[in-house]
Amino acid sequence: MSLLTLSTPPPADLAPRWRRLCAYLVDLVLLSVVTSPLLVPAAGRQAHHVEQLEKALSDPALHVTPVPYWATSWFVAIVTAVVFALYRVPQEAVAGRTLGHRLFGLRVVRYDGDRRIGLGWALARYGVFYGVNVIPYAGPIFTVVNYLWCVFDRYYHQCLHDKVAGTFVLHPSGRRLAARPPSDGSVVPPNERIYPPLPPERRAPTPPGAPR
Repeated sequence: MSLLTLSTPPPADLAPRWRRLCAYLVDLVLLSVVTSPLLVPAAGRQAHHVEQLEKALSDPALHVTPVPYWATSWFVAIVTAVVFALYRVPQEAVAGRTLGHRLFGLRVVRYDGDRRIGLGWALARYGVFYGVNVIPYAGPIFTVVNYLWCVFDRYYHQCLHDKVAGTFVLHPSGRRLAARPPSDGSVVPPNERIYPPLPPERRAPTPPGAPR
């Protein structure tokens, strides 16, 4: 299996960035609803604790109630990361798409065209995508950098979690990904898929030095 380099042409039908963002927001809303029984009470207890700390500054005799473990930031972050993983990883490993992806016609594939990225790469992709969020201070900063990376990745439209897992997000426009033999007559390995060609006006720009 060859490595993805600057000489590797981008696949046809790379997903527009706005579709990826909308699919992510749909998944985020769904998961926020699922985790709201924990998030809402935890936010309330943390706000009450902060309010007590502020009052204790003027009244040292005031007893400050500690935040219960289930309402601490680290516990909420870990539970949220686990719930998101249970939602996202199996869907991407088997089908290459979450509910948000399905709604906007997107699919996650390996750079060699394999439609199933597999459990290992799905976990690696998730570990960069969400797992880093649990790291205090550095996590949110890295998350922003990760999301913005695809904006500046002109040829491949990949975020950092895509580059780690070697994946592309495609918008196939309803056309099935299919295998086709190379022009030189050689046999395509079963685990590789070559995307149907697009008209020139719809193709992504070819990076410098890439074969034409």
